[in-house]
Amino acid sequence: MERGTSEARNNAGAQAQALGMSDEQADHLWDLRHRALYRCRLSALYHRRRERFFDWLDKSNNAVALIGGSAAFAAATDPAAVSVAALAVTVAGAMALVFGCAEKARRHAALAESYKRIEAEIVRAGEYDFTEAQVNGWLARVAETEGAEPPPLRPLVVLCQNDIAVSSNQLDKVTVLPAYQRWLAQLVDFEVNAGVR
Repeated sequence: MERGTSEARNNAGAQAQALGMSDEQADHLWDLRHRALYRCRLSALYHRRRERFFDWLDKSNNAVALIGGSAAFAAATDPAAVSVAALAVTVAGAMALVFGCAEKARRHAALAESYKRIEAEIVRAGEYDFTEAQVNGWLARVAETEGAEPPPLRPLVVLCQNDIAVSSNQLDKVTVLPAYQRWLAQLVDFEVNAGVR
């Protein structure tokens, strides 16, 4: 654990003792706060990645439709080129209709913002100036927000956990995924072997 975190935990313990809590209760309360903060950070990162992915798909789809429409107009004298361009526009339109990438990007953006608001409340309360009722409220809001989420893609969750571990200089917590799982993390939900480091 980092030095600053240890100091904050000790301060939380001192405050908890002043309120009549045992060290065990203070540690438990600190762990619950940390768990709520971690879940918010992980979920916000996950949904930001999903938002960027669906936004990229939507923009790519729009580009294909625009290029296909322009090609069909420019090659009006060549029936083969018109057919290819019309097929590209049709496929792009079907993908936009079926997958709804723009709507999914907005949904993930809203979920990420919800988690960031909870995280801001946790940080605003301070590292040791929080109550059990506050921690329970944060955890309840996290659980409510999780209830509105689509099922998570486990490889993408692991990649987000790895990002947090690396940014916290906790390289021992990084889980190595096979290359195909990293490449397809936004598309396919694979079983993840968490024991692989």
